[in-house]
Amino acid sequence: VRAGVSTGAVPAAPLKSGSYTEMTGAAGENSVEEDSDEEDGADPACCMCATARPTPPDGSKFVTTTDEDLAEADVYLFEESIWDSSLFIGADCFHFSDSALIAVLVALNIFVQLVYCEIVLDYMTDDPFSPESLLSLLRFRGRVAHNVKFADHMTYESMVSQICAEESVLPWADGPLQRQSGIVEVVGRSDCLTKGYPALCALSVFLWLVTIMQDVRATGRFCAALWAVPRGHTLIGQHISTRVGSSVSRGPSIVMLSHVRAWSTVLFVVVPRFLIAAALGYCGTRYLVYSASMSDLLLNAMALAFVKDIDDLLFAAFASPRLKAMIRNVKALEVPEQRLCKRSPAVVPWICLLIVTFMLYYLRSGLIHDFVGRAELANHIMCGGNQNFVYARNPASGIITATPTSAHSEDHDEQQDWDTVAIILNLAQLDLQDGHGFKVPPSLVGIAEKPKTAMVAIGPSVAVEEWARAGTYEGLFNQSLGTLPAEHWTFEHLWTLSTRGRKHAADTISCTDGAGAQSVHALRAQVEKTLGYSTAAMMHQTPGDICQSLVDKCGLMNMTALRALCPTSCGCHMWRDIPAGFYAGENFGCPLACNTMMTAMRKSGRLGMDNCTDVTPSEFASKGLVNYMRSASEYVTANPESAQVMEKTLHFFLSKNFLDYTEEVSRKLLSSLKNMVDFLLSDAFVEGMSNGTWEFNAGVPHPRRLKGCDFVTSWEFAALFQLDLCQVGAGFRSIRTYCPEACKCSPRLPECPIIGCWGTPYASEFFTPAPMLVSPMPTFAPMPTVA
Repeated sequence: VRAGVSTGAVPAAPLKSGSYTEMTGAAGENSVEEDSDEEDGADPACCMCATARPTPPDGSKFVTTTDEDLAEADVYLFEESIWDSSLFIGADCFHFSDSALIAVLVALNIFVQLVYCEIVLDYMTDDPFSPESLLSLLRFRGRVAHNVKFADHMTYESMVSQICAEESVLPWADGPLQRQSGIVEVVGRSDCLTKGYPALCALSVFLWLVTIMQDVRATGRFCAALWAVPRGHTLIGQHISTRVGSSVSRGPSIVMLSHVRAWSTVLFVVVPRFLIAAALGYCGTRYLVYSASMSDLLLNAMALAFVKDIDDLLFAAFASPRLKAMIRNVKALEVPEQRLCKRSPAVVPWICLLIVTFMLYYLRSGLIHDFVGRAELANHIMCGGNQNFVYARNPASGIITATPTSAHSEDHDEQQDWDTVAIILNLAQLDLQDGHGFKVPPSLVGIAEKPKTAMVAIGPSVAVEEWARAGTYEGLFNQSLGTLPAEHWTFEHLWTLSTRGRKHAADTISCTDGAGAQSVHALRAQVEKTLGYSTAAMMHQTPGDICQSLVDKCGLMNMTALRALCPTSCGCHMWRDIPAGFYAGENFGCPLACNTMMTAMRKSGRLGMDNCTDVTPSEFASKGLVNYMRSASEYVTANPESAQVMEKTLHFFLSKNFLDYTEEVSRKLLSSLKNMVDFLLSDAFVEGMSNGTWEFNAGVPHPRRLKGCDFVTSWEFAALFQLDLCQVGAGFRSIRTYCPEACKCSPRLPECPIIGCWGTPYASEFFTPAPMLVSPMPTFAPMPTVA
């Protein structure tokens, strides 16, 4: 009824002062109901009462709508949120407590969302592949990743090779390994056809932009609907809606809004809502792109959706039930139709879709592309180029020296790492069984019952007591570690072994074959690991037999472990015809106890007198001296700088005429320095000495025509090879026994002859019984003070 008269020409009942009621009939039949406090048991507080009695802008008294009218109109439906309920702050139908609560919640919502954006921008949007991070990664690759200190000393692999293989047991590689895993997750693995992170990131950003666009459109529709409400004194009436078969529902109906309320809503609700949507869009996009992990990307996307809905959460948590019911039943506001929409109703959705698509394209080609590109650069910095080398800086000269390392291989890990695992799990008496989809590795099957291949350290205070309890040394060794008492001394001993060098470790071993392994099982296992292969002949041999069968390998540089396990067979206690040759020193595995034994046996004189004079040049063809000079040459050539140092030294000596060659010979040698260096570092040089040709180059003798001991102890030899064979304490065996005169020996100098040259300084009772050298070695060493 638009003119104040009902369809049946019955005058409409007047409304209560200041009230305005709309009623929607059940089947499209319009009716008018007087808005009285007593009618239908209505609560007076539910009526939206104005302070005056205004009339609708078109002059009519009543407005009724049908469901079909609402369905055809473009309307804004109020949601149960802080934003929408803020429109009714201060309305007469709202209790003061409700208005105050909504105002506080609006401020709280704005504060929480802005603080969240600030925290995200400050702490959670750091680019893990920023230029500063790439520079840090370059420093890590150049200083730490190839440093020999951080390499795997069991597999001889550099740390960077294990990091790039994403498999390392080094405890200090956990951080770099986790970072490399994140890099690989972003750039994708080489065996994957697609890069998952860029695609998932673009999809997440698209959905987030769609969510923000939804909020922006809702805010825009709210503003448009608000602006379409007629201006005047604020009039909020009661809207009564009935449905067929349902009860009557009442709710506020906005008829007019004052300019103050409209502008206040725009300034304090619409504008903050737009700004927060823009801030959330910016922060959320950076937050998603810089997740650097697909699992984190999904979690972050869900966290953003939660933050966006904080206004709904606050309303649901703190609004009263009456307030929720009122907001739920607010009559929808009509949204005015734009001219452009009259021609094409879908033009606005298309514009929004194009905006989101353009933003996604911009971010995909900009932010996401740059982020993935920096991740690929980080992967190249860490794993590009040659990974298989390590370096060390010479503390004296500061020069960096590098050497190749083994490439990372799963097969290599199977052979090396599982050996150590098996030894430790054997000590732990860990009984492993197949089950639940797990299969025990073949090398660990029945590991608890296998013989021990590790050494047991027993302190001196409990050694005698445990020896008596076990009955035999072998019985003592076969006891479980859980039955032996703990002692701080042995713990400190093991700590020292792990932190000191080979020289200190060799000082703790007895000078007897097998003593360094404590059992034949441990000896056999370590010898096989050192050689790289196993032989069936070792299965039932004693430690002495095993060591005697490997004497020919004692003079090799890489057999340090063999010399420590078999010091007697390798001749660490001997002073002539030593199988270990040049390497019969503590730095190369020979125990310190062997030096003590050698000195005591030389003092005893029971094995013959020492030679008081230098051996003749022809004696350099003997097996002992050939082995000694060959191992000394191997030691020199193992240094990669030897050739360069020797060439510079020769050039300096020849150009300054320090060598007693004629000028013509010096010029010829200067023109062929490389050939001369190659000769000195080759086997031909050592073979020439054994054949009696004492030359520095083919056809070029010693400048002073020296031979024999004088040749190898001359200053020219020491300068060219950077090695003084008469020196003692450098970790190798000196040549003093063979060349006492050339080395200027005296009775009290180490490794010099003692008996028969300058008298006998000590009594003959100071000797170690000869049977220890000529009889077969015992299966087990006597109980040592240091295990």
